Amino acid sequence: MHNYVRRIEQFEDGQTLILCMLDFQAKALQNLKCFQIDLTFKRVHGDINEFEINSYDETHKLILSYCRIYTNIFTADAYQRLFTQRFEVVENLSEIPVKFYHIDGTAKSIPTKSSAEEVYGCFEKLESYNNQRIMDWTQYYRQPYVLASLNKHISNMENEIWDHHGNNTNVAEAAHAQANREGKQLKLITAIMRGRRLDERLFKTAEINDKFGIPYTRRDKSEIKRKAKAMTRKDTNKRSQKETSNKELKKKVPLQDVTNREKLEKKGKRKASTSENTSKAKRSRIDINESDSEREISKLEIEERKMKLAERRTADRKAQAEIEKLELENLKLRKELNLD
Repeated sequence: MHNYVRRIEQFEDGQTLILCMLDFQAKALQNLKCFQIDLTFKRVHGDINEFEINSYDETHKLILSYCRIYTNIFTADAYQRLFTQRFEVVENLSEIPVKFYHIDGTAKSIPTKSSAEEVYGCFEKLESYNNQRIMDWTQYYRQPYVLASLNKHISNMENEIWDHHGNNTNVAEAAHAQANREGKQLKLITAIMRGRRLDERLFKTAEINDKFGIPYTRRDKSEIKRKAKAMTRKDTNKRSQKETSNKELKKKVPLQDVTNREKLEKKGKRKASTSENTSKAKRSRIDINESDSEREISKLEIEERKMKLAERRTADRKAQAEIEKLELENLKLRKELNLD
């Protein structure tokens, strides 16, 4: 556990803080542009709860956890200690200084308001109702470290950075569900050990995908497959539009006098034969387009298989070279020790 549990701290106000992180998690965290951190109340039994730092890995289509922190106090000072300890551990493990845009506080506000004046005006309107529950709510959300989190006009974060990153906690919430599958209401040591096992498994899944091209799910989410599906959807939409337009044309019947019905019937027979020939020609063109699309999709899938096969062969050659290197080193060592 010594290479996973990095800090166990006790503070004067009674806060207990346990910080867990693997070496490769710290290095991977340094490469992130943004992350989400959220508190889960179900993982550990008792007063201590778990903070989880997560991000969605677009390359491997995985939600990865980069750090787990267990603590029992959730004040502004406690959050400051939490982040300070985390940045120190990340810097020590990765040997790279943490570069982070400074934010003077975090929490919640009204994100849709276009200015700080509108936000404060909203609070004033709520307080005018003179309801104790509303007053308690506004008192909490008026705190500077709370108010700065969900409205860019109050936060010290630059607008460009604020607008660039996500405006929800979907990744963090999904990560909680992912971790809760390992168990809920656990003892502290059990929660730490199972958290480590989950983190190692997810990063190993990403590593296998990088080395051998094997995704964590059978569903193909590669760029080539997405392009192939897009081509198929495009052809399907074109066909449905043509069928809809043909049905609408059939519904339109021109108004004629009763005396011209016989002429219309004769013309209708000629039009029927002409439209039948036209529809046959359209069907043949659609069939040609479908076959062309299928051939294109097949080519893309073959290219993708070739790429994966080449990656596997490269990995096999690398593994074989490592085995041969170990054998040579063993032979050399045996000769030096006069074992042969």
